[in-house]
Order: sequence, then structure tokens, then C-alpha cells
Amino acid sequence: MAKNTSRISRFRIGTHVVIQIVAMAIVVLGVNYLGFHYYVRGDFSRSQKFSLSDQTKRVMKQLEKPATIIVYFSPTSLTPDSALYPDVNALLRELQFSAKKNLTVEFVNPTRNFARARDLQNQYKFGANENVVIVDYDGRSKFLPVSQMAVWQENVLMGDTPQVKEFKGEQVLTTAFLELIKPETRKIYFLQGHGEPTFAPTPPLSILRDYIIRQGLTAEPLNLAALDAVPEDAGALVIISPQSDPAQREMEIIKAFWEKNGAVYVALEPGMDTPLIQAFLVENGIRPLDNRVLRTVSLGFATGILRDVTTRFIPGSQITKRIEDFNGLFTGATQSLQLENAVASVKQIVLRPLAEAAEGYWGETKYAKTDGNTGMEFDAGTDAGPPLVIAASAERGGVKDDRVELGGSKLVVVGNSTFLTDPALSETSLDFFLSAMNWMLDRGSVAGVAPKSVKQFQLNLTEEQLGRIMIYTMVVLPGIAAILGVFVWLRRRA
Repeated sequence: MAKNTSRISRFRIGTHVVIQIVAMAIVVLGVNYLGFHYYVRGDFSRSQKFSLSDQTKRVMKQLEKPATIIVYFSPTSLTPDSALYPDVNALLRELQFSAKKNLTVEFVNPTRNFARARDLQNQYKFGANENVVIVDYDGRSKFLPVSQMAVWQENVLMGDTPQVKEFKGEQVLTTAFLELIKPETRKIYFLQGHGEPTFAPTPPLSILRDYIIRQGLTAEPLNLAALDAVPEDAGALVIISPQSDPAQREMEIIKAFWEKNGAVYVALEPGMDTPLIQAFLVENGIRPLDNRVLRTVSLGFATGILRDVTTRFIPGSQITKRIEDFNGLFTGATQSLQLENAVASVKQIVLRPLAEAAEGYWGETKYAKTDGNTGMEFDAGTDAGPPLVIAASAERGGVKDDRVELGGSKLVVVGNSTFLTDPALSETSLDFFLSAMNWMLDRGSVAGVAPKSVKQFQLNLTEEQLGRIMIYTMVVLPGIAAILGVFVWLRRRA
């Protein structure tokens, strides 16, 4: 009887062990499955180096067919480009993750895979000593030298290796995909001839110009003096800070362009005498007000005037829906806008406010007296009170649904122009402008926060700070560990 009881006990124990092992295996497999399919990825680097921009993610989702990136790159080459290999490798891993199964990356080391290297050189016609990235999509391809993916240190002494100041690989690859996904020519014209800032690779619009090109767009200056119409290939007409009105004939050309489902972007220069432009805007439901947006700040001993306007982007439009959580800063003179809904309704125009001044600002009509830092007060009878709209859009025709992009006349008006110039152009202002351009060109599906350069960060410490770090790492921390060790040793001996 005792033997039977012993056998039953051993059987029960063995059964319990097997059940525990199976249960543990199920838990481990379940945890691994959940961890593989459901997880959160985070980038805790200072510059968010390993995070893709919102626009890049949206572009990757636009890949309807398989795309291929071929990296012809030797990490052991003696060229300065080899310093970019880790950044390029990390960027491509993020792109693959974002594109899911629609992106394949092939690494070709020309020092090891000679046959494949020769095939690529013959196919794409480049030299054996070049480091390149080739993007291929739907029978079209882009050839990208790796050296163009960085901004290099200038004034390098003879014999020194150039250092990387900024890595802009995401910008370059996003631009390439934009051009391959939407190969049609999209040209943006910047009106010239009326005191507008020169649109060229030089200031004051050089940074804006560079980023437009990185969007896969073509941008050129346009003078209407000798033309009878806006060019047929125009996707949008941009008017920035006109110092005087276009001639009546030129204004009729601009109106005709708008009437034929054209897109017009106007950044006003407050105080300029431009009645024809203002009349065009009023006809379409947006009235620029003769005021200056400002607020007062207490300086302790006096009251100062703040003319740089903190901006809040308003939800509800395709232009702002991906930057509505951001605040912008419009430097320089800013005037507010009034939306004429009655006028817009008659002409079947849809008006939307895009940006408004933050709390505390008002539209001062006696702005001519605010040159000094003397206190001003809000006058409810003459001044414009909050909310102050400083950017708005007007749309006529097309499909009245933000989920669909289809034609129509489009107009964006901003009561400030300084925010687009090189010294004042912030990342948020840039995103606002580029989102407006993508909306105007019916490319709202790829609008969003544009990719920026990743700048190298160098920590410069004084001798005193280095000394403190040495004391903490070589004396304080080892000393604490030694004290704890002695304490534990004494406790064990007690």
C-alpha cells in the first residue's frame, strides 16, 4: 500500500512539473509574441537623431509598390564619406520599419562584391570610387551621392579630414521619394518686380528656397511685366512682401490665374500701399486690417511693447492639422485679418482661420505712436480684440472634404512676411509654409512636419567642470561603493 502511495505521489509531482514547464513555455512564447507584434519604440537622443519626421512617415505610407534602395558604400573606404556610414545605416533601418514590406535595402560593398559593383556602375554610369545611394521605385530611379547627405566643415587645413557639421540624409531621401512617387512637374513661381525680396540662392529667401527644392518641387522667380498669363506649368503663385501694387494688367493676370483653379499665397508687408492686392483679398473674403498686433509687457520700472507675435495654429484645416500642437513666432510687423463670411458665402468660398495670436495680444490701430517703449492700452472702440486671426485660407470649387484632394481655387493670406526670411525662419514657420504649399498643390497626403538636418553636438567643458567630473568618477563613486562594501562585510561578521 505504501508503495502504491509513493508511486502516486511521484506521478503527481511529475505531472505538476510538466504542467509548470508547459505553462512557463506558454507564458514565454506569449510574452515574446506580444513583444514582437505590440511594442513602443522611443528615441531618447538629444537631437532625436533616430526619429523620422511626420512627413517622411507619410511619404513611406504612400509607397503603393515595392521600392528598393541600393547602398553602394564601403565603410572602410578612405574617403570622408565613410564617416556617414553609421548614420546612413541607422536611417535606412528606420525607413524600412516605417515602410513595412514595401521597402527593400541592399548593401553593396564594392571592395568585396566586385561583380555586383560592376553591374551597378554599368547600369547607373558612376565611378568605382564613388559612394552612392540609388533609390528605385516603379521603374524610376534617383542617384544620390553620399557626400550630399551632409554639411561638411569649411576651411579644413591641408591634411585634415573634413568633419560632419550636419547630417541631412533624411531630407535627401524624402525628396527623392517625393519626386519618384509624384513625378509630375510642380512649379512654384515667386512674384518679382514690385519690391519683393529676391528669390535666389542668396538671402533673404535662400533657406526657404532650399527647403522647397527638398520637397521635390521646382521654384522660380516670375515677372509678369512682359507676360500675358501666369505660365501653364504653375502649381502656385507666391507673393511675399510687395512694396507696391502690381500694374492693373498684372493684377488681372493674377485674378485670371486664381479664377482658373489657381493657388495664390500672399504674405503681406504691413504698412505698404497695395490697394489692388488688398481689393483682391477682400473680394475673396479676407480683409487685412490696418493695425499692428502687439502686447505690453511689464519691465518692472516701465511697460514695454512686444511686437513679435507668439502664434497658435488653429485646428480644422489640412494645412495645420499636423502642427496644431505647436506654437510659432512671427517676428517683425504683423497685421490681423478679418474673415468676411457673408462675402465668402455669396461666392461659395470656404474660409478657414489658420493661425491666431496668443492670449494678451490685440490689434493696435494707433501703431504709429508705438515706436518708443511707452505703454499702450487696448481700446475696445477702435482696436481689434482677441481672437486675432493672422493667417487664413480661402477655397472655392473642388471637393468640400479635407479627406479628398481635388482642384479648386486656393488662397492663403498671412499678415506677416518677415517670418519667411532667413534670419527669422523657424522650423515651425517653415512647416507652416510647406504644409500650405503641399495643400495648394493637392499634395496634402504628404504634408506634415518636414525633415530637418541632424546637427552634430559638441560638449565643451571648462577645466573646472572636467575636474569635478574626474573627482566624482574616480573618488566619490568608488568611495561610496567601498563604504557600502565595508558596511556589508561588517554586518556579515556580526
